[in-house]
Amino acid sequence: MIQNQKNTLTIWTSFLYLTLVWGSSFILMKRTLISFSPIETASLRLTSAMLVMIWFIKPQIALIPKNKWWHLVVSAITGLAFPIYFFALGQLGLPSAVTGVLNALTPCMVFILGIIFFRQSPSWLKIAGLSLGFLGSALLILVNAKGEWSLNAHALWIILATLCYGFNLNWIKKHLPEVPALPLAIMAVSIAGLFGLCILLTTNWLTVLQTHPHGQQSFAAAMTLGILGTAIAQFFFARILQVSSALFAGSVTYFVPIVAIAWGIFDGEILSWVHCLAILLIIGGIVIISRFK
Repeated sequence: MIQNQKNTLTIWTSFLYLTLVWGSSFILMKRTLISFSPIETASLRLTSAMLVMIWFIKPQIALIPKNKWWHLVVSAITGLAFPIYFFALGQLGLPSAVTGVLNALTPCMVFILGIIFFRQSPSWLKIAGLSLGFLGSALLILVNAKGEWSLNAHALWIILATLCYGFNLNWIKKHLPEVPALPLAIMAVSIAGLFGLCILLTTNWLTVLQTHPHGQQSFAAAMTLGILGTAIAQFFFARILQVSSALFAGSVTYFVPIVAIAWGIFDGEILSWVHCLAILLIIGGIVIISRFK
């Protein structure tokens, strides 16, 4: 009884943390991009996350089978490194609220890539959900930040990021099911962070920090994003997976856009009726795909 109560508390505190922090990550990226380039923004985020995770690496290495290391590297690059750079590039031309909603396409990408590359069986109901999700994303791509009909190519970066997420989740399911969630998260963030550090060393981020009038505030946003939104968030996500189901853990996707939209409205972003319709279509699509087996 006590153990069940402890697990329930763990699940819901972790769920609340992830909803708030992941939902806030898009406004933090927006703040970081005031001073830093997208490449610097993503690199700072990955590097700061790695600096947290390296303290926990040593006891986790033994839990990774030797024949799974290259699978883990693929997971780290496709599930963390590439998407974080794509999100930073996309955020340049999108309201943070719209970015947060497009991020919710991840379950759609998991489904479609599972069919194409991992031999999963489709159903008509899930295809209907997928169609709704992509109709909503098409609207967001064709409507700019001012609510005007215009091709917004920045949204394609976010779509590409969710494709990476979808591939990675299928990859983990197929090639890394025996690796516990916590060491998988720690090692993936560490590998992706090393990738980010190598890129960061080729930029002039330190000069920007010292000379840009908003450099320190943007740097603080990047550190918050990396430490709270990437490193610690992975710990909480792993905790959910350890005591609950992957389906429940993935349901945080439904609530992240709500927080992102709230931050966008607070920051003065304008959502047109087309944006609102697209948001409903995407959320409706992921509900159908995730809930109906």
